[in-house]
Amino acid sequence: MKLKLPRDNGSNLCIGIDIIDPQKYSISQQLIEETHEYAAAYKLNMQFWHGTTPPQLHKLTEIAHSHQLPIIADLKISDIGSSNRAALQAMADFGFDYVTVSPFPGNLKETSENARDIGIGVINLVLMSNPEAHWILNTGMWKIWAKESNVYSQGIVVGASTSYSQEILSSMNEICPKPFILAPGIGAQGGSSEVLSQVFGRRVLYNVGRGIFQQRDFRKAAREYFTSLV
Repeated sequence: MKLKLPRDNGSNLCIGIDIIDPQKYSISQQLIEETHEYAAAYKLNMQFWHGTTPPQLHKLTEIAHSHQLPIIADLKISDIGSSNRAALQAMADFGFDYVTVSPFPGNLKETSENARDIGIGVINLVLMSNPEAHWILNTGMWKIWAKESNVYSQGIVVGASTSYSQEILSSMNEICPKPFILAPGIGAQGGSSEVLSQVFGRRVLYNVGRGIFQQRDFRKAAREYFTSLV
């Protein structure tokens, strides 16, 4: 399912489902049903979903699709070609529309070609939101990854971090003007959408996880973020 930004209702909100609770499967179904009106996409951090059965994962993607919304497998694929292809195929079989990929092994082109053959989109990690990722700025690797992503990827990850200045993001926009931006860090991590929106406009998909699924009222929390990010 192709990601449209902004959604027809104006939404640029991606709701992250990174739930640790043992009842996460039923909670996640409830979360999607109560927030789809305000979401543009959903994202499962797959590190929290080990041990979940294929039918359960497929059911979650079906629920998202029933509301005409894409769903992302945040898997951060990082390996050689054959194992990457196996992971891509598994995520496609579960019904995911996009998967996150690490460019560190240097095989983004091959991974993206495999993803295209399988029928799943690629979101390349370029600048993540966690503080430990800021070393990438000093090495300049983000410029190389952004340039490759503009050719091979449907989306890139650029964290909503105060460490990423408008100058850096503007340079990113020049190097990589085509893919949409998946921006984690809004909400519990304290990131801001202001600079990202100034530089990238409405092609940013803002990911909010704990700021929604840890709240008592999922719908109210999603509505508040939807309103603030429009």
